[in-house]
Amino acid sequence: MAQAREQLRVRQAACELASQQAAERWQQAQEQRERLNGQLAGLQQQLAQQTQRAEQAQQRWQQALDASEFTDDAAFQAALLDDGQRQQLQQLKEQLQQRQVEARALLAQAEQALEQHRQQRPPQADEEHADLEALAQQQQALTQQLKTLQLRQGELRNQLTSDAERRGNQQALFAQIAQSQRQYDDWSYLNQLIGSKEGDKFRKFAQGLTLDHLVYLANNQLSRLHGRYLLQRKNSDALELLVVDTWQADAQRDTRTLSGGESFLVSLALALALSDLVSHKTSIDSLFLDEGFGTLDAETLDTALDALDSLNASGKTIGVISHVEAMKERIPVQIKVKKVNGLGISRWSRSTASRVKYTPGRRRPGDHYCCGHSQAAPRTPLESPCTALRIGVANSPPNTHSLTFCGTCRYSRSTLLMPPPSTITSGSNRLTACASDFARRCS
Repeated sequence: MAQAREQLRVRQAACELASQQAAERWQQAQEQRERLNGQLAGLQQQLAQQTQRAEQAQQRWQQALDASEFTDDAAFQAALLDDGQRQQLQQLKEQLQQRQVEARALLAQAEQALEQHRQQRPPQADEEHADLEALAQQQQALTQQLKTLQLRQGELRNQLTSDAERRGNQQALFAQIAQSQRQYDDWSYLNQLIGSKEGDKFRKFAQGLTLDHLVYLANNQLSRLHGRYLLQRKNSDALELLVVDTWQADAQRDTRTLSGGESFLVSLALALALSDLVSHKTSIDSLFLDEGFGTLDAETLDTALDALDSLNASGKTIGVISHVEAMKERIPVQIKVKKVNGLGISRWSRSTASRVKYTPGRRRPGDHYCCGHSQAAPRTPLESPCTALRIGVANSPPNTHSLTFCGTCRYSRSTLLMPPPSTITSGSNRLTACASDFARRCS
């Protein structure tokens, strides 16, 4: 048990360390995520400021361009000419100015002729002239609106081009943010499943796995001890057990409702299951039981002792500490401890139950024979040299044939265990004998 507790303590320490490391990695991922979000917010703010400055510069440039003689940027770029071209343009300017003077003179003559024509037109021509002026104003407004929309279209195209360039430069940052988000989601999901501040959730999760395996092994032992009860974990997160009564339509009840005998069987099954649980690392060849038999009825006591006999037959050493008188008849090798005068001093002695040899078909039922070894030293009736230790045969029921040997001559024979006085069953034969008759025949 100390070894099992030590293993549980090591597992618990490992689980706590794993939980602490998971919490630290989750905290680091959270801090990295917050740091990257801060960087992203800063870059977005810088992008907004630069975009606003670019828009303001573009507006100032457009206002200056509108106020100039150039219709667009291309005209402005084309206006940047060399000296030869400027001289040609200067000459062209002078020619145009001359033509302008001539055109103005012609315009003045045309306006004078127009005025004379207006004075001569009929009255209904005023309405047609008003319609023409309205259409001209509408055309002018639409032309101005078209020009404004074209300018806005150019601005939007420039913004889209600039945004595409910035997005291309930020792809690495976006990929890093996505990777951090995936890591955060993974750690967050792991924290949701098994994370807690003190590591209790993960520890209970790991202990629950071990408890499930222990319950499985204990149910295997219970099926051997008594076919009525099974163990089952509660549906809650608590590491608690329920008892399933298969004789009562699989009714579930708390383990505290078990009787004394039932509690002993369940405790014994759990102890055996715990030994099986650690058997892959450590071989447990001995089992010691301290009390617990006084609360058992006769049938339950027989069931428990039959289970212990089966374990003993499988090669395990079983030690029992008990004050139950009925058990003395079932345990062959005994160490008795007695008080001496009530002074706090105890005296212990070793005793061995008597064994007899029975050969089915050759002797009458009720006859008991030893190996015939009678040449030993003088002995008391209960110290026959035929008293032998029992070597169990695997899977043999209790109180049936088993291999024993004489403590003196090592004579072996298929025999029956008969504690004096006792009742021995071999098939359908029930043989009853007393210690004195046994000692007489062996001597």
